[in-house]
Formats: sequence, C-alpha cells, structure tokens
Amino acid sequence: MSKAIWRFKLMENENTKTPTKWIDCYEYDELNQVSLVVDGTKTLDSHLEICSVGNYIKFESETETYLINKVLTQNGVLETHIDVTCIKV
Repeated sequence: MSKAIWRFKLMENENTKTPTKWIDCYEYDELNQVSLVVDGTKTLDSHLEICSVGNYIKFESETETYLINKVLTQNGVLETHIDVTCIKV
C-alpha cells in the first residue's frame, strides 16, 4: 500500500529561496491542522481538498494566513511526496 507525505513549505514571500518553516503531515488525519480561509475567516473545510493553488490556508500552529503558490507531487515506489509551497499573506 502506498503512503502520501505532505510537506508544507512556509515562505516569507515569492522571492524567498529558503522556507522559514516546514510543516509535515505523515498521516491523512494530520491534515486537520490546516484550515481553508475564505474572506479572512477560517472555514470548517480541511484535509486534501484545500491543497489547491490560489487557496488561502491557516495552520493551527501559525498566526499568519498563507496563500498556496505551488503544489508538486513526486511518486515513489512506497511513498508519494506532495510539496505545497505557501506564501505568507
């Protein structure tokens, strides 16, 4: 059975080369620490549906809101890596 690993790379701005922080989710249920933000308000939406370019998200561990800028996936034999690049708003 294949496993997916989500890595959220938190960036200060689009020109930043190195993330200020990484948030890794190794299990699907760990994605509940991420919420979709609409019109400045966190919604009850969570998990993979929020990981689309252009969505605003907020992490339980962070005070800032982030914009999803890029989503890359890499399939491996045992694991799929999903890299989500987020820019601080």
